[in-house]
Amino acid sequence: MILNLEPEIQFISGIAARQNMEMTDKLSEQMSEPKREEDRLLEEVSKLITEGVSAVQAATDQDLILILGGTGCGKSTAINYLAGCRMVARENEDTGMEYIECLNPVTEIGNGAISQTLYPNVVDFVIPPENSKIKLCDTAGFCDNRGVAHDIRGSISPCPPLSRFAKR
Repeated sequence: MILNLEPEIQFISGIAARQNMEMTDKLSEQMSEPKREEDRLLEEVSKLITEGVSAVQAATDQDLILILGGTGCGKSTAINYLAGCRMVARENEDTGMEYIECLNPVTEIGNGAISQTLYPNVVDFVIPPENSKIKLCDTAGFCDNRGVAHDIRGSISPCPPLSRFAKR
């Protein structure tokens, strides 16, 4: 007995062709749609990582004291103070809140509602009277308030300087 499967094969081929066309149409539609929020976030994080490569490399493979803490807790201010920078108390005219201004900073200080530090910033110190040399590393604060992309970027910036310790 010889079975003629030609009609069934044509029917299955027709279904597969329709499914293929539907998938192609869906992909074309998705590609022409505006970028999704996740895609924009990924692009922004990638851009921030690329921009910070040299800063992260400068902090890698060195003996550092990492200064870590929440956004706005005073990491940069403490480093400037330890460096002997001149500090002046100021009052914000709009809010009446007092803040500290550094007149000759070795690392930028965020004054106000917006975070400042994003990439590791290595500051060399000489401690008298022995003239011991140390390096402090200012880092982005936890819970950066510039948005999710900056918070993600800030969370990974201490990783390369710390990676050498994972190898031991």
